[in-house]
Amino acid sequence: MKIREGFSIREIRDRVYVVDETGEAPKMHYLNETGVFLWELCAQGLTAEAMKQKILDEYVVDEATVEADIDDFLAGLRQIGALEND
Repeated sequence: MKIREGFSIREIRDRVYVVDETGEAPKMHYLNETGVFLWELCAQGLTAEAMKQKILDEYVVDEATVEADIDDFLAGLRQIGALEND
């Protein structure tokens, strides 16, 4: 995965947001703790499978939940146009 240019994350008042500066006016999308972790993995260029393994190594969670969470997260990033074509 690769994050498109014009998208970044910023912490504002103890909350983290994806900031989309690709349009006329910046748009912000809230990220929870897991979203921040997944964003950082995307920024490293990891595949969905590698992201899954990192989460399984970091958290106590079942594989099906991790796969669903990653799929949902990546779908959200695609929806806002934050991912390079993959």
